[in-house]
Amino acid sequence: MALTTLITQLERVINDRKIKTAVFFLSKINSIKKRYLQSNPADEEQVNKLIPNFKIKPLAVLREEVAKKIIEYKKIRKEAEERVAELASQKIMRGSVVFVYGNSQIINKALKLASDKGINFVVYTIDSGFSLEGRKAADEISKANIPVKHFPDILTSEALSKADILFFEPKAITKDGKIITQMGINNILSEAKKKKVFSYCIFNTEKLARMQPGKTNPYEIKNYAVFVKERNEIVKLSNITAIINEHGIIKP
Repeated sequence: MALTTLITQLERVINDRKIKTAVFFLSKINSIKKRYLQSNPADEEQVNKLIPNFKIKPLAVLREEVAKKIIEYKKIRKEAEERVAELASQKIMRGSVVFVYGNSQIINKALKLASDKGINFVVYTIDSGFSLEGRKAADEISKANIPVKHFPDILTSEALSKADILFFEPKAITKDGKIITQMGINNILSEAKKKKVFSYCIFNTEKLARMQPGKTNPYEIKNYAVFVKERNEIVKLSNITAIINEHGIIKP
């Protein structure tokens, strides 16, 4: 369950007018928090900021305090995403070909931002194995009136030979800094490096914090059987030009 789902549940409690007492309100909030952390132990620090230990106060005050915390979180996340999109958009040059791996909201936002600045460029997308993420990305990007050419994965090398930069968003970042994404990315990044394509790993750490490994999290790297079964792999940093997140552009 993502933090966005947690927030949706909290908002339902805030707006539930059947709750008439502060005690019942806090019990519902704390119950949601407990259930969430049982499934997402890696989120504890972030969830405690969102849902601290509220003291008994008038119900109206408690509703307002929880609502305020949610607004603060959404603002932080939005600002982080805008910062990442802006930094990524600066890497797109006029007349360039951007190879996009997977379907990423934050990458799509960066592409649209570059297009809105009047930069003309073309996007290449591919499908990976049985995944249709590339096709979904192509559909989303084309809605912003950005030229897109979609390739089957068998033509990945051909697409890369014409590309200038490569964007991808990882599935997870572990506490020790390992970048996790779908299987096959290292072959693509290695090929991109040979063809002198600049490869950028783009993500919002506020968003990906929930995907850090925990006791019940499938991204626990110690469990390689689960890790491989879920078609994941650890990205080789030597194949990445830079990491782009809200903290800046970082050389691996």
